[in-house]
Amino acid sequence: MAKEQEKGIAAATGFGLFVPKAILQNQALLLRFWADDIEKFAQFYESGAETLQSRVEREVQRSDAA
Repeated sequence: MAKEQEKGIAAATGFGLFVPKAILQNQALLLRFWADDIEKFAQFYESGAETLQSRVEREVQRSDAA
C-alpha cells in the first residue's frame, strides 16, 4: 500500500512540475511573437521615415534650384 501511495505522489509531483514548464514555454513563445512584431513595426517605421526624408530632401533641392 505504501508503494502505491509513493507512485501516486510521484505522479502528482511529475504533473505538478510539468504544468509550470508548459506555461513558461508558452509565455516564452508569446514573448518571441511580440518581439518579432515590434521588430517588424520598427523596420516598417524606419523605411517610412527614410522615404519621407528623401522626399523632403528632393523638395528642398527643387526649391533651392528654383
